[in-house]
Amino acid sequence: MKEPRTRDLEGLRKKFENFDEPEVYEKVRKASREPDAQNFVVLFGPHHAKIAVDLGPDDFEDLFALKEPDYPVRWINFWNTTQQGLVINNIGDKYGFTRRLRASIVDWDKFRHKNKEADAKKRKLKELLRLEKEQGTTQATKTDLETGLNGEPAKVADLESEDNALAAALASQNFRVLQSSLNYTTTDYGTDFFCFGANWLHVRPTVGDKPDQSLIPPRHWSWLALCADDHKITDTVISIHEAPNYESDDATWQAKELLNMRRNTIAVLEQLSDIGIKKYNGDIFLLKAIREAEKQDSSKRSITMVPPDKVIETAASNLFYYLFEDYQAVMPVLKNSGDMIKDLTRRVLGSARKGDNWDTADVIPALHKLGRDLRQLQHLFESYKNLFESILKPPDLEDARIVKLEGQARDRFKRLKDRLQLLMLNTIREYIDEKNELSSTYFNLTAQKDSQATARLTRSATLLAKLSVFFLPISFITSYFSVQITELNNAYTAKTYWYTFAVTATVSFMSLFFFSKLLMFVIDMLDGAADFISRKVGKVWRNRKHEKKE
Repeated sequence: MKEPRTRDLEGLRKKFENFDEPEVYEKVRKASREPDAQNFVVLFGPHHAKIAVDLGPDDFEDLFALKEPDYPVRWINFWNTTQQGLVINNIGDKYGFTRRLRASIVDWDKFRHKNKEADAKKRKLKELLRLEKEQGTTQATKTDLETGLNGEPAKVADLESEDNALAAALASQNFRVLQSSLNYTTTDYGTDFFCFGANWLHVRPTVGDKPDQSLIPPRHWSWLALCADDHKITDTVISIHEAPNYESDDATWQAKELLNMRRNTIAVLEQLSDIGIKKYNGDIFLLKAIREAEKQDSSKRSITMVPPDKVIETAASNLFYYLFEDYQAVMPVLKNSGDMIKDLTRRVLGSARKGDNWDTADVIPALHKLGRDLRQLQHLFESYKNLFESILKPPDLEDARIVKLEGQARDRFKRLKDRLQLLMLNTIREYIDEKNELSSTYFNLTAQKDSQATARLTRSATLLAKLSVFFLPISFITSYFSVQITELNNAYTAKTYWYTFAVTATVSFMSLFFFSKLLMFVIDMLDGAADFISRKVGKVWRNRKHEKKE
């Protein structure tokens, strides 16, 4: 039996450094931007903050025994779960995370990595099949796409039984579906914790002149948990991020995208230092007021200040809130969608103006893609709204939960919910309605242009018909005078032909342009009469045929 290890609290204390010192602040700032960063822990109070970076499993075992009055609030952050599953499981044991919650956190990156490898193998095999087909060889078969490269079985996991392998394959498939869904969220709670996971948006990097063609920004998955220590007080916040899932293999792109993924978390982290608080004073969207809530030792207190017995819970709850409040990628969505609507409106309405040569070949695909992206964003923000309602929902009377969101953070979540509804959801619904109206306008304009083209074609056909009618009598008299009959040739002269030509042309013109409506009326009457006669004749013929049969 393994002997329990001896706690080394003194060694752990030495790993924490004063976060208000410029050297430590700058070192942490750089470390938080490193791709291989693992974790950090911040302990802070109203006047002090200290931080440790990349702690090991033994350090986390000792962490919860480290009690210091000047540092009552704890923030534990994991940048990825790939190599930290044991630590996350141990933390889950402490706060009573459900087995499913711990498994989903630990396995999230594992299955993403396995699915990514499986997709790469399938792409390689498809390319191999294509090359072999071109070369006339058939060494690779379609079943290789399912089994693996060179006939080797695809290893979903190191599982001994076929049942476990099948279960792992189904789990991998389920994770694939969940990870590909933009609006998927999860919530869980117990006596000492409240946890939820969701997709966070971040700004797509711009490298070179490559334009941003997608309305939906890239996303990354994170869990946030608010926890109560020792069944007493809510003072711990845990944030867990999935491993980076880059959109490009370019190193510059990946560096920028990693920074964009972590920007809000880094902003919160830096403002737990006195140096960072001064740095963000001019940025209203990234300004986070966390430590200020605890500075309540003045004898002159305002009624809006936090009560002294609630400062710890308030600081933890505000930290929990500000990790969620992230405007960096949300606000550009409104601008980009509005710009797309305006561009499509100019192209659609411009195509209706005579003389304007607007390219509308891709209007329908663009409208379809815009509508699909707007609906996905609508579902995402509706899922955020449902999260707010779960967070703000008061516990039932028989609920024994200790962890709770304090007043300031609750008010901020309520205001954020209202802003989400008024600013995001209502605007997106308005854009969806505009897109639908624009689609109807485009099809109406297309139908109108088709009608105009048909009318022009009809007028052209009418003109050709009138010209034919005009020249028909003239052709007749010309043919008549060209007949080779001796008596006629001796009787007619050139004057006779031209006099006849003039009279015939005049009569044809007057009949064509002055009596065309009368002629059409007569033709319609004749058509009606012919139709009536044909029906009568047909009826008589059918009756006689019926009488003969009888």
